[in-house]
Amino acid sequence: MKLKGYLKQNSNGDFTVRFADTITEIRPKFIDLPIQNLNDYIGEPKHGDEVTFTVKTIATGTSEFDVIDCDVAVLDFNIEQSNNNHSYGLLDSIVENHYDEEILKADGFDEAVIGIDLSTMRLVYSVSKCLEILTFEGMTMEDAIEHFDFNVRGSYVGEKTPIWCEDNYFM
Repeated sequence: MKLKGYLKQNSNGDFTVRFADTITEIRPKFIDLPIQNLNDYIGEPKHGDEVTFTVKTIATGTSEFDVIDCDVAVLDFNIEQSNNNHSYGLLDSIVENHYDEEILKADGFDEAVIGIDLSTMRLVYSVSKCLEILTFEGMTMEDAIEHFDFNVRGSYVGEKTPIWCEDNYFM
């Protein structure tokens, strides 16, 4: 089964794939998996890039006594991989294409923009990407959820208040 997740750059510079497990949890549980094939990544990998992947179980170790089964993410490069560098891209493209519109953005969450509602000209943000940004900045997941719910999602700043897309569901 193909899953979607986001590249997460760790403090040592290595990347993992982070995705939300909402099947077994009421609140999303974020899981980080090592990447088996990052060398094949199209373009320069960046924190927050969306990726499609499958989970593969591999065995690691050098002898029968230290062999451990480990899950890794195998990236799928056939699906939209070359268009995933959103840091310039999506938000800037929206602003450029709608230069005559007032567009309100949430500070610090530019990489979490996933679109715009054309009927109201309100930006649409990925909740899972917002939580990812907060945890990357050093918050625990519980603190990130509480901060996001109270200070970000809970803020109404007028008719152009952004739309928060709950994208932590699997089909």
